[in-house]
Parts: sequence; structure tokens; C-alpha cells
Amino acid sequence: MLAIKCTVTIIFPTAAEAIMREARALRGEIREAAEALCRGKSVRLAPFNRLLAALPAQPGLVRDGAGYVHDLRGADPEEPLWPVLWSLTALLSSKDAARLGCCQAQGCGWFFVDESPNHSRAWCSSEVCGNRERARRAYSKRRPVRSP
Repeated sequence: MLAIKCTVTIIFPTAAEAIMREARALRGEIREAAEALCRGKSVRLAPFNRLLAALPAQPGLVRDGAGYVHDLRGADPEEPLWPVLWSLTALLSSKDAARLGCCQAQGCGWFFVDESPNHSRAWCSSEVCGNRERARRAYSKRRPVRSP
């Protein structure tokens, strides 16, 4: 009989792995919230409020090239998630939340704030998704129909 000695090493998730899991979960919650807004439904606020309660006060801004960014020092590895949450709260607490739309282009699914006068925008970008959809429709009209 042959005996094999095995050593089991338990690897605990690093802080970075935990933050990545949290970022992916946040992305999923944001997607659910955006889909709810597009359907005119209520957003589940509990996940966002839980994360917001753990955040420090929003810092001031500093100049960065031609724009401005939050003055984050890089001391906390979760700092990259903070501006996402602050931006989300700004959207949810504004009138823009009622104007959220989802791109109707095949395979896109991006969300956008519909600023068109009659709220009829269909694509996240007319130049990219809109052109691709218009070309796809035009091609399908010109393509000969095969008979059985």
C-alpha cells in the first residue's frame, strides 16, 4: 500500500481580492438599480446605504490636468469605489434618475441619461451604436430573401 502525504495550504483572500468582490457586487447592484429606474420601479437603497454609511466624508476637489478629481490620498484600498458611490447618489437624488435609459442596440446594454426633448433616445451613442444599428437594418433590407 502506497501512502501519499498531502499538505493543504489555506489561502486567505487578500484585501485586494475582497475589494474586487465588493466592486463586482456593487456593479451588479448598480445595474439592478439602473434597470429598475428604466422600468419606472423603485430602487433597492439598502445595499447603497450600507456602503455609504461606511464611507468617510466626501473630500474636496483638486485640479487634475484640464479637470478636477476628488482629493483622495490613496491610503485606503477601497478609495476607487468611493467616487462611484458618490456619483450614484448624485444621480439617484437628481431629476436625471427619471431620465435614465438603456441602449437598445443589439449587444450593447449601456445606460445613459436621456436628455432628448421628448425622451425618445434609443442608443447610448448615435455615432457608435446608432450607426451600427442603422447599417444593420439597411443591410437586412437589401439582403436577398432565400426561397425554400
